[in-house]
Amino acid sequence: MKKQLYTSLAILFLLFSCYSTPLISVPYEYKNFEVGKLLSSTVGSVMIELESGERGEAQDKTKELTLIQNSFKSSLKKGFSQELIYNGKAGNVINLTYREYSINSGGKYLRNDFTEKLQYDISESNSISFRSLKMEVIEANSNEIKFKVLEWKN
Repeated sequence: MKKQLYTSLAILFLLFSCYSTPLISVPYEYKNFEVGKLLSSTVGSVMIELESGERGEAQDKTKELTLIQNSFKSSLKKGFSQELIYNGKAGNVINLTYREYSINSGGKYLRNDFTEKLQYDISESNSISFRSLKMEVIEANSNEIKFKVLEWKN
């Protein structure tokens, strides 16, 4: 009885893993923040993360089968990722690192030419602006920063 059950499960697994439907490109966007919400980050961790591109998703008439296939076949086909990392505070100066990645079906690759060390003197202003992002520093020390995203233009 158990042998028949295992055989049936193995056949079902093979059928589902071999069954393939065409993938369609679907726009994808992710951000780890909301404008106006209080956030915090520790030294060495990502403060802001943005990711956009195209995902391949299975297209099928059967909803259950599509859900199963999406869990295995949904992946970012091509895209772009940005990170802002908190590196601590020295005196009144906030230290950040900006990094860009390109993404394709093979993985996520750092774009070395698009990595920058940033410094902001918060004794002059507690606002930080970089590219399309504007933030307000609420509190910062050598271990942690608390901040709000005030504006983000996509």
